[in-house]
Amino acid sequence: MIGTVPGLIGILEATEVLKIITGIGSPMHNKFLMYDSLQTSFMSIKKPPSNPKCNVCGKTASITTMQDSYDQSCQTRGPHSKSRVNIDDKVPARCHITCTDYHRLRGSNKNHILLDVR
Repeated sequence: MIGTVPGLIGILEATEVLKIITGIGSPMHNKFLMYDSLQTSFMSIKKPPSNPKCNVCGKTASITTMQDSYDQSCQTRGPHSKSRVNIDDKVPARCHITCTDYHRLRGSNKNHILLDVR
């Protein structure tokens, strides 16, 4: 990843906050924005209405970990998925956490840091 990308994303997030506070423009409510810095491309995906068969939040969810999410994203059309690296090669196993385990951790009120670098 290029070091300037967090700054660019931060500016986009700040702009969204200002649009919400001032009530102007059209906030990205129910949308997902993907940015590929190497190809200088954006892709916006509109979130569909709630679906009980959803792979993430439905009753029979198949995407329950960050690895599941990564694996699924490699199969979708989006910004340059071929340039992605396997997270297992870069992040020690002790630093991985499932969505279910993180939900439990949040409920325990233990001090922690979650670093999400999607």
